[in-house]
Parts: sequence; structure tokens; C-alpha cells
Amino acid sequence: MSSFLTEAQRAALDAALAERLAAGAGKAAKGSHHAPGTGPHAGDKKSKSSKGSGATKKGGAGGKFTWGRMLEGEEGVSALDRNDPNYDSDEERSVLMAANSSHSRVQAEVAAYKQEVNAIVEEYFSSGDVSNAADSLSELGPVETMGHYFVKRLVTLALDRKDKEREMASSLLSNLYAEVLSGEQVQKGFARLVESLDDLLLDVPDAVELLSLFIARGVVDDVLPPACIQRWASGAPEGSNLAALKARCELHLAARHSAERMLRCWGSGAGQSYAETKERIAKLLSEYLDSRDAAEASRCLRGLSVPFFHHELVKQALHAAMETPAHTEAVIALLKRLSESSEVNSSQLAKGFQRTAANLADTALDNPAAPAAGAWLLELGQPGLHPLFVKQVVTLAMDRRDREREMASGLLSELHPSVISDDQMVSGFTRLLSAADDLVLDIPEAVHLLSLFLGRAVVDEVLPPAFLASCLPSLPDGGLGITVVQATVKGLGITVVQATGAMLSQRHAAERLQTCWHGGGLSLEDVRKQMRDALDEFMVAGSSSEVAAVLKDLGLPHFHHELVKAAVELGFEYPDKAQQLTGLLRQLSGSGVISSTQMAQGLKRIKDSMADETLDAPGAPAAFEKLLAQAAAEGWLPAETAALTA
Repeated sequence: MSSFLTEAQRAALDAALAERLAAGAGKAAKGSHHAPGTGPHAGDKKSKSSKGSGATKKGGAGGKFTWGRMLEGEEGVSALDRNDPNYDSDEERSVLMAANSSHSRVQAEVAAYKQEVNAIVEEYFSSGDVSNAADSLSELGPVETMGHYFVKRLVTLALDRKDKEREMASSLLSNLYAEVLSGEQVQKGFARLVESLDDLLLDVPDAVELLSLFIARGVVDDVLPPACIQRWASGAPEGSNLAALKARCELHLAARHSAERMLRCWGSGAGQSYAETKERIAKLLSEYLDSRDAAEASRCLRGLSVPFFHHELVKQALHAAMETPAHTEAVIALLKRLSESSEVNSSQLAKGFQRTAANLADTALDNPAAPAAGAWLLELGQPGLHPLFVKQVVTLAMDRRDREREMASGLLSELHPSVISDDQMVSGFTRLLSAADDLVLDIPEAVHLLSLFLGRAVVDEVLPPAFLASCLPSLPDGGLGITVVQATVKGLGITVVQATGAMLSQRHAAERLQTCWHGGGLSLEDVRKQMRDALDEFMVAGSSSEVAAVLKDLGLPHFHHELVKAAVELGFEYPDKAQQLTGLLRQLSGSGVISSTQMAQGLKRIKDSMADETLDAPGAPAAFEKLLAQAAAEGWLPAETAALTA
């Protein structure tokens, strides 16, 4: 059989490669020479005639056989008293100018420090990353002398935000105390806040109450000493804002269960943990799927104030549609509304799809409807995200086993061209080639794998053969997308595109690339057939170890519930084999081959389809109840897991 590429396609590829490599070599040669006098340090000369400041030696008092200046105890000390006989107005002017210059320099440094601190606080409120905030503050400069500016700015910005940011500010101070910020700097920062209370009230009308909560929370967190407010408000006039602040602090700290109250002073929803945020998003989504009120869902999402975590909503919404196809239209409508209103930005939307795509192969085994994600990509109306989807699918599959790589190639073939157009597919693979340098850092064999993905895409007609030549001008000079040095006898450089072209030019290229992942991908029906064959063989030979070996070879622990379902259905079909099959499940559970979660999921699938099972086997309900009772009695189905089937 002839090669996959025609002679014309091969000639065009060779010509494009030669032209691209020649252009790169020309640029390198041009940039490696400098004309005389035009180098990076040309014109740098140092004057040799500017020694000294130009002033007289020792201020005119250093001559030979002299006593020095009269009434001068140390050299360089000038008389600045206007009544002093040695007073010189020029000297006073120079001293004042030096002092003003030093003061201006300090002011500039403080202003720059405050600006950097403001950026750190804003970044922390957006990301919630405590360690990053701590590192940024440590790298910024002298925290031991200027840390109080950070404390003041952090609390000031939080005063004008929501309870979530206030809780984040209190938590950050507690985390940075004694590690990055000294107790002296924290107290100094709060003292400056108390001094500027009147100014704060102009921007934040309830600043007295909020600042009192911050101070009381600091005392509870052992960040501030209890006596600090007494020191700051000593001598405050009756009825003043400072006196009101002192009274509110004392009231908060003297209340019953004050410590517990102050730990929750910013509300129960503020500063929620990762698990709590996921739970609230799940609740929000569940309520939306019941009511279909997109406006309410949008309002609740804004109330969470976690714009950096919106990808979790996208991921959970996609999974909800996978599990219940009836929710598909509602999920698409919600995501479309949030995308068009920019409440969920394109970056978070793409990240949610990427997280779903990363586990799409596993999800498809648990739920055959999962590949319908392609239809959701189309209906979402965000074609600009499709190249990112292509790049992420291949990138994630490269770091997995051959089975996932085969499934990724199959997924791209299935989505093209009905969902992902030719241009979007080309853009996605071009992005992959441009990022080859970064991929090699994480996946050493990325060059070879990327060549296989490219070749497979051409064979599957996902990419046109001309892509190999047309993509070259878009790749960066010197990048691994063009030149990847491999260990050959002569040490020659060979490109990813060249490697792909070479593979496509070989005999039987199509057949080789169709099986380039060594048949790693198994369809859902193939997996089910292998499990059913193993059960049929078990009913004849009675060897549970053979069934365990089949499950191990499949390497699909998240799909073991299919074997549980098949075993129970065989027990319904052959009542005389029911006890034997029950014994198999007991042995597989006891040996840990099948987890209790997979066991419960398989039994739950039987219960959910009991109406259909009864049509084929009228005695199925009674046999199923007997199986559950036996499993619970023998202890291979724990009570808490058995509740899943209730």
C-alpha cells in the first residue's frame, strides 16, 4: 500500500519546512552581529576629570600648620545659630535642602509601598490565597518597619466590602501574625485606623461598628492585646466617635460567649471553606433545576462572591445534565444567561468545560449519555472556546494511559465537524504545537505523543494533510513546535511536523495510526461484554479469582457497578445460580476488588429498574430483598452503604 500522503502533499510539506528553517536561520544570523560602535555598551565612557566634589579641602580649614576652624569640635559640623559668629546662611540653606530631599525620598518610598500593598490586598480578595499574599508581602520590603501600612490598608478596604472580604481580612491577619507581621506592627496599624476614624466615617457610615468588630475579633484571635482599646481611647471626650468605638469594643468582648460570637461576627456564610462553597453551589443548582428561576440562581451566585470559583458551577451543571438528560435544556439556558451577562466570564466557563473534559472518559463509563457534551458545546453558543477545548482534551490525554488517549482521539473525531469546525480544530492543534516547549517540561515524551495525535487526526480526517505545511508560519522561532532535538546518531534536529510527515509517508500509515494507542480504548459495549463473559465462565467453572483477574485487567474500578448489576440479573434469570452469584459478590467485596460504594451503586441500579426486571423475572423483587438481607447480615454491605439502596 502506498503512503498516506500523496507525492504533491509530501513535496509541499518539504518545501514549507525548508523555507521555514531557512527563515529562522537567517533571523539568527542577522541578530548575532553588531556594527562597530553599535553594541549594547557602545558610547559608555567614564570621565576621569571629575574627581572630588569641587569644594575646598576640609572646608578651607585643612591647611598645613593650622588649628582648623575655630570653635569646631568635629570636622564637618557647621554653626547654624544666627547669633553664632561663624554662622553662614549658605550652609543653613544646604542643610535644609538636604533634609527636604531626604524627606521627599521617604515619602516617595512610602507611596510606592502603599501602592504595592493595595495590589496585594486586591489580589487576595480575588483569589483567597493566603500563602501567596504572605509571600508577596514578605518580598515587598521591610515588613518589620512598614507592615502597619499593610494592616491599615487591608482593614480599610475590607470596611467598604461585604462580610466575605471582612472575614478574609480577619483570617489573613491571624495567619500572618508572628510569621510575617510582628505584634508591634499589627497594633500600630490598628492605632492608625483609630486615629483616622473620623475620616473613615465619611466613606463608611458604620465604620464605628465595623472597626469595633475588627478590634474585638483581633483580641479573640490573639492578634491584639485586650488593653489596646483602653490605651488608644484614653482621654476621649464623652460623646465622641472614639468614645463610641471604645464602648462598642467593650460591649462585644464583655458579652456572653463573646469568643464564639466574634469568630462568627461576619456571618455564617462569610469565609466559607472549599467544601462549604461547593455545597452551596450544589444547593443553588438544585433549587434552580427545581424552579427553573434563572434570575434567582444568578442572584444567589452573586451573593456567594466567589468569581474565581465559578468554574465549579459550570462543572456541576454539566454533570447534572449528564446524569439527568431532562435537565439539559435548563442547564444550557442557565449557562448561556450567565455567559451573556458576563456573570461567569469566559475564563471560568472554559475552565469548567476543561474540568469536565478531563474526566469525560470516566464519566462516560458511569453514564453513557456523557458524550452528549458535544451538543452542549454547540448549543452554548461560545465557539471561541472550542480551540481551548481541543487543546485541553489532547493535553490531559497525553499525561494519561493509552486508553484515555484513544478516547480523546475518538472524541475529537466524533465532534468534528458537527460541533467543532475545521478552523476551530486547526486553531486548537496550532495552540498545542506552540505550547510544545511547556508540554515537554511536564511530559518528557510529549514530542512523540503529539506527533501521534497529529498523525491520528490527519488519518481520521479531523485535520487536512495540508495543515502540516500551513501551520509552520504560525509557530514561534526556535520552539519545539518547529525544532525538537532528538538523540540520533548525528545529533540532527528533527521537527514535530517532520516526524508526523514521516509517519504519514510510511507504508500502511493509516492502519498503524488507527491503532497507535495499542487498542487502548474500549467501548462501553466491549466492557460490558467482557464482564458478562467472565460471569458466564464463573457459573460454569466457579472460579472467583478469574472474575477478579478480568476486573483488574480492565482497570475500570469506577465501573464495577456494572458487574454487580449483571450478576444480580443473572441470579434473577437463573434462580438455581443465585446463591453462587451472591457468594461471588461477597468474595469480591471482602477481598476489596469491588468497593462498597460500587456494590451499593450496582444494587441501586437494580432497584431503580425493578419494574423492568419484574417483566422478565416475576420473582425478582423477592429475590432482591433476600439478597439485601443476606448482604447486611453477612456484613459485606455496611449499613451506611446499604442506605443508598433504600
